[in-house]
Formats: sequence, C-alpha cells, structure tokens
Amino acid sequence: MTNRPHKINLTCKQKKQLLEIINRVKDMNRLTDDKTPLSYDDVCYLDVVEFRLADMFDMGQEMTACEHGKYRNRYSDYEYLTPSETTAKHKADK
Repeated sequence: MTNRPHKINLTCKQKKQLLEIINRVKDMNRLTDDKTPLSYDDVCYLDVVEFRLADMFDMGQEMTACEHGKYRNRYSDYEYLTPSETTAKHKADK
C-alpha cells in the first residue's frame, strides 16, 4: 500500500453515520476516563460500528466455505477489498 492520500466518497447517510460513530466512541472514551464501565448498549453498538466502518471504507473479511455456502470468518482481520471486489459490492448494493 502506498502512502498517497485516497479520496473516499461517502453518501450523506454514511457521513451522518460516521458522525454518530465518532461521537459514540468519544462518549465511551470519556466514560472510561472516569473508570466507569461501558454499558451493554455501548458494547452492542461497537458491533454496529464494525460493520458500518467496513462498509464505508470497502473492507472485508476472509470468506470461508462450508456445506451451507460461504460465510464471513468473524475472527479474521479485515483487509481492503480489491478494486474488482469493490465494484462487485457496489453493484450488489444497487
């Protein structure tokens, strides 16, 4: 990966979601400053954040095949999608 900047095109909805995410992360960070435990809702929201950020920034996890088809390996690290994978993802979203 090169160190040159990349332009990221986000929809208005994604921009709003990103703003919500950063503010919720900020709130969680402030809570833990006072050694206050995170709530169950905060932890559940992190699950939402994972999927929204991966979608916004075209990241994906390894797909594993089984007798029921393919599924996402939840324990694998995220990687950026290739240009062809990104194109296919955006076509499927329409």
